[in-house]
Amino acid sequence: MELFTNASPRAWAAAGVGVFIAVLFFKIIIGDFDDFIECVRYWFQRGLISDIISAVRGDQTEREWGSLKFFIWIALSVGCGILAYYQLPGWLPGIFG
Repeated sequence: MELFTNASPRAWAAAGVGVFIAVLFFKIIIGDFDDFIECVRYWFQRGLISDIISAVRGDQTEREWGSLKFFIWIALSVGCGILAYYQLPGWLPGIFG
Protein backbone atom coordinates (compact mmCIF):
# COMPACT_ATOMS: atom_id res chain seq x y z
CA MET A 1 0.00 0.00 0.00
CA GLU A 2 2.95 2.30 0.64
CA LEU A 3 3.86 2.03 -3.03
CA PHE A 4 0.68 3.91 -3.97
CA THR A 5 0.83 6.52 -1.24
CA ASN A 6 4.46 7.47 -1.87
CA ALA A 7 4.36 7.44 -5.69
CA SER A 8 5.63 10.56 -7.39
CA PRO A 9 3.47 12.64 -9.73
CA ARG A 10 5.70 11.49 -12.58
CA ALA A 11 4.89 7.84 -11.78
CA TRP A 12 1.16 8.59 -11.69
CA ALA A 13 1.37 10.46 -14.99
CA ALA A 14 3.28 7.59 -16.60
CA ALA A 15 0.70 5.10 -15.34
CA GLY A 16 -2.00 7.35 -16.78
CA VAL A 17 -0.25 7.36 -20.14
CA GLY A 18 -0.05 3.55 -20.07
CA VAL A 19 -3.75 3.24 -19.26
CA PHE A 20 -4.62 5.80 -21.94
CA ILE A 21 -2.67 3.85 -24.56
CA ALA A 22 -4.31 0.60 -23.41
CA VAL A 23 -7.77 2.11 -23.83
CA LEU A 24 -6.85 3.75 -27.12
CA PHE A 25 -5.49 0.58 -28.70
CA PHE A 26 -8.05 -1.81 -27.20
CA LYS A 27 -10.55 -1.40 -30.03
CA ILE A 28 -7.84 -1.38 -32.70
CA ILE A 29 -5.94 -4.47 -31.57
CA ILE A 30 -8.41 -6.57 -29.57
CA GLY A 31 -11.82 -5.55 -30.89
CA ASP A 32 -14.50 -6.08 -28.28
CA PHE A 33 -14.82 -7.59 -24.82
CA ASP A 34 -15.64 -11.10 -26.11
CA ASP A 35 -12.44 -11.10 -28.17
CA PHE A 36 -10.55 -9.88 -25.11
CA ILE A 37 -11.80 -12.80 -23.01
CA GLU A 38 -10.85 -15.17 -25.81
CA CYS A 39 -7.34 -13.69 -26.11
CA VAL A 40 -6.80 -13.97 -22.35
CA ARG A 41 -8.03 -17.56 -22.41
CA TYR A 42 -5.63 -18.39 -25.27
CA TRP A 43 -2.77 -16.65 -23.46
CA PHE A 44 -3.20 -18.66 -20.26
CA GLN A 45 -3.98 -22.02 -21.89
CA ARG A 46 -0.57 -22.41 -23.42
CA GLY A 47 0.92 -25.84 -23.05
CA LEU A 48 1.77 -29.00 -24.91
CA ILE A 49 -1.57 -30.74 -24.37
CA SER A 50 -3.66 -27.72 -25.33
CA ASP A 51 -1.46 -27.14 -28.41
CA ILE A 52 -2.03 -30.72 -29.54
CA ILE A 53 -5.79 -30.46 -28.97
CA SER A 54 -6.02 -27.18 -30.87
CA ALA A 55 -3.95 -28.62 -33.73
CA VAL A 56 -6.35 -31.55 -33.99
CA ARG A 57 -9.38 -29.23 -33.95
CA GLY A 58 -7.76 -26.95 -36.51
CA ASP A 59 -7.76 -23.70 -34.54
CA GLN A 60 -4.01 -23.46 -33.92
CA THR A 61 -3.69 -20.27 -36.00
CA GLU A 62 -6.57 -18.63 -34.14
CA ARG A 63 -4.97 -19.50 -30.79
CA GLU A 64 -1.58 -18.15 -31.84
CA TRP A 65 -3.10 -14.94 -33.24
CA GLY A 66 -5.17 -14.40 -30.07
CA SER A 67 -2.10 -14.83 -27.89
CA LEU A 68 -0.07 -12.52 -30.10
CA LYS A 69 -2.76 -9.81 -30.06
CA PHE A 70 -2.90 -9.92 -26.27
CA PHE A 71 0.90 -9.74 -25.97
CA ILE A 72 1.14 -6.81 -28.42
CA TRP A 73 -1.58 -4.91 -26.56
CA ILE A 74 0.07 -5.43 -23.15
CA ALA A 75 3.57 -4.69 -24.49
CA LEU A 76 2.45 -1.42 -26.12
CA SER A 77 0.65 -0.25 -22.99
CA VAL A 78 3.44 -1.10 -20.56
CA GLY A 79 6.14 0.10 -22.95
CA CYS A 80 4.46 3.48 -23.43
CA GLY A 81 4.06 3.86 -19.66
CA ILE A 82 7.73 3.11 -19.06
CA LEU A 83 8.80 5.39 -21.90
CA ALA A 84 6.61 8.18 -20.54
CA TYR A 85 8.16 7.80 -17.09
CA TYR A 86 11.62 8.45 -18.45
CA GLN A 87 10.66 11.04 -21.07
CA LEU A 88 8.25 13.23 -19.08
CA PRO A 89 11.01 15.36 -17.45
CA GLY A 90 12.37 16.18 -20.90
CA TRP A 91 8.95 16.89 -22.41
CA LEU A 92 7.56 18.91 -19.49
CA PRO A 93 10.53 20.13 -17.41
CA GLY A 94 8.45 22.72 -15.56
CA ILE A 95 6.15 20.06 -14.13
CA PHE A 96 8.28 16.93 -13.85
CA GLY A 97 11.80 18.37 -13.83
